[in-house]
Formats: sequence, structure tokens, C-alpha cells
Amino acid sequence: LARLDREKVQLMRQLAADYPATNTKVSGEVLPFHMSPRGPQRMLNLALGVLQGIMLLLLLAVCGNVANLLLARASARQKEMGIRLSLGAHPWRIASLILAEGVLLALVGAALGALMAVWGTRGLLVLPMVGIPLRFETSIDSTALAFAMGLGALSGLLFGAAPALHLA
Repeated sequence: LARLDREKVQLMRQLAADYPATNTKVSGEVLPFHMSPRGPQRMLNLALGVLQGIMLLLLLAVCGNVANLLLARASARQKEMGIRLSLGAHPWRIASLILAEGVLLALVGAALGALMAVWGTRGLLVLPMVGIPLRFETSIDSTALAFAMGLGALSGLLFGAAPALHLA
């Protein structure tokens, strides 16, 4: 940003020297994309915020449904867990087994979601924009993938806890 600011100062001086009648008192500033005071960036930022909120609600709905399915499966496995307990398994061992299944399921879902995000991003970059003077320069980096996997693991732990406690 400092390099862009130096370039901006140099360009503004050049404009003032080339057109002193109109550009002597004109100034400019370089802002990051998300801090633009006007233009399509503001609309895009608002739309992305709304989209993220909708995706969070969708994630919660899907996690609730999966937790409900895990609870139903846990009820069907009560006989199996009763046999394990009667053979001497500790309740924490059963809970960790159920939690591991939930986290594994969540991580597989997060990995599939990350794969779809990479594919969708590449598809968005080659999509021809007609009538919109914007070009999406975006990519999925390792931080985003790590966040997706961490969110998947956290969701698996959170929504796998109810069936684990039910069976343990």
C-alpha cells in the first residue's frame, strides 16, 4: 500500500505539472478494495456479506439435520453399545467412538465442500461477464481451506456430542 501511495503522489504531481489550470488542487487516494466509498465494490461487499449469512444459516440447518440423523442412528445402535458396555468398555470409549464417526463425517463433507469451492472459483473466473464491468480475480488459498476444515471439525464435534452423550 505504501508503494501505491508513492506512485499516487508521483502521478498527481505529474498531472498537476501537465495540466496546472485544472489539476493543481486535485488530490487522490489509494484505498483497499473493501474500503471503497462508492462504486460496485460497496454493492459487492454487501452482497457477499448477505451471502455469507445465508451460507451460515444453511450450514446450521445441514448440521442440525445430520445431528438428527446421527441421533436416530445412535438409537438404532443402542443394542450394540449395550453389548460393548457389558463387555467392559468404558462409556468415554463409546463416546469417543461416536464423536470420531461424527468428526470423520464432517471432515469428509468439508473436504467435498472445499473441492466444490475450488471448482466453482475456477468456473467463476472463466465465466464471461456480459454487461457488468467487473472481473473476479479470486482464488482459494490455504488459509481458506484450513478454515473450512477447521469449521468442519468443529461442526462434527459440536453436532456429534449429542449422540455421543446419548449412547455413553
